[in-house]
Amino acid sequence: MNNSRVSRRRGALGVLAAAGSVAMTTPAAATGPDPIFAALDAWRRADAYALCVAVKGNIPEKLADQHHEAFLVVIRTRPTTLAGLAAFTAWTREWTDYLLANGSIMHDEDLCTLTASIADATAALVKEGRGALRRYENARS
Repeated sequence: MNNSRVSRRRGALGVLAAAGSVAMTTPAAATGPDPIFAALDAWRRADAYALCVAVKGNIPEKLADQHHEAFLVVIRTRPTTLAGLAAFTAWTREWTDYLLANGSIMHDEDLCTLTASIADATAALVKEGRGALRRYENARS
């Protein structure tokens, strides 16, 4: 991993994480913080630690396993807010850009899990938004 990738990732995700602290007016936000932010934070810590400990580009197996487990948590976590969905899709874009740039691939099962999480979160947030719009329109009539 090169330093520009790390800097871009930290900068983009830091801004998006800050956006996640903005109060949302959806029912999902009322139930607590979006779980995707904790998952992304855990992954960033595992990623940073693996980079710090890497010896001649090689990451010890235990750290690689921890990094992969944190990755699995991220791709299995469905965002519950628009800010969370934005952070998740930004992370996805960055991660896939990294994989393409480094001649790496994502396993089929991981890719399916990732796209299902994005699709499910998007569908739930759209449904939530439509419900809120209906309630608003009903209240005005």
